[in-house]
Order: sequence, then C-alpha cells, then structure tokens
Amino acid sequence: MLHAAGHLTAEDDRGLVLAGDRAVRHPDEVATLLVEAGCPPTRLAVEQDELETCFLRLVGVA
Repeated sequence: MLHAAGHLTAEDDRGLVLAGDRAVRHPDEVATLLVEAGCPPTRLAVEQDELETCFLRLVGVA
C-alpha cells in the first residue's frame, strides 16, 4: 500500500523504513495509509541524517 502510494520502503532491524523526502514531509499521510490498511503503527518517527553522515556514505566511508 505504501509503495503503491509512491513511497520507497525497506525493512531493517528497526522495522519498516521509508526513504524519501515525501515521507519526511508528510508523516501524517504515512500513518493514515497504514491505519486504512489495517496496520496502525505502534511507533512513527521522522529521522534525518546529518550532513556529515550523508557525505561519508557518499564517499564510501560509512
């Protein structure tokens, strides 16, 4: 359902992870989609990497 709505999704040890600016800007939309699908989130958090972390990932250090 999230993928069909245009969200990029993945899973890791934290659970379902959404990547993309849209999910960060509109977490309410994500929560609504999950609730409407019968999977209400138990925790919903917006996390953004710091600029240094992004740079290190780009150059292959992180």
